[in-house]
Amino acid sequence: MTAAPGTAPNPLQLQGANFLNLLVVDDERSVRDVCREVAQSLGFNTSVAESAENDYRQLDAQSIDVVLLDLKLPGVGGLEALHEIKERRSLRIPALRERRQDIPLLAGFFLDRLSRTSGQERTISEEALKILLAYDWPGNVRELENCLERACAFTSNAIIQVRNLPSDIHGTHNLVVGGNGSAKIVPIEQLEKQTILNTIEQLNGDKLQAARLLGIGKTTLYRKLKEYAAQG
Repeated sequence: MTAAPGTAPNPLQLQGANFLNLLVVDDERSVRDVCREVAQSLGFNTSVAESAENDYRQLDAQSIDVVLLDLKLPGVGGLEALHEIKERRSLRIPALRERRQDIPLLAGFFLDRLSRTSGQERTISEEALKILLAYDWPGNVRELENCLERACAFTSNAIIQVRNLPSDIHGTHNLVVGGNGSAKIVPIEQLEKQTILNTIEQLNGDKLQAARLLGIGKTTLYRKLKEYAAQG
């Protein structure tokens, strides 16, 4: 971008940025306008879109190098739009472990959405967030979303603690804290039974949702429930 006559070049202008086409996608006009102004001052050729659908049309119509995407888009959400963009343009999205700085933002977004869905405010403790930041997330963003959904299903408390996270995330399996604060070993089968029954109770008896959150098939879940009933 060439500076207007009589004005000094922007010292923040990125070298070579004028060769990149940036698309800003946000449903708030004020946000789009500010982002466009800042991006243009940095040397980007900038376009804007107010929705994912408009975003797709612009991607099909012109060459876009960078997309600045709002997570909370109306209709098709930002994450869904990101996956669609990846499919259309064969983009390489860095693994979540390569951008750990995004984890608090993503966790906050998912918990906010779960809070609105359940009607109960949800937040995460500092220690639990440290566990999320330390984990490698082989399943990327979808695994983080499922992790927080399961954590919310396992507790009715407003604050997600380390003990509410799936065991493969926080690295403990059958170590349970007793009522007197001491640690005790519980057989895996008993811990599994407690987890399944507690999840179903938290979901008000919704077994299909419980199976999805626990990551097991519905046939497996019903078989285990039948075994528990036979045990008395």
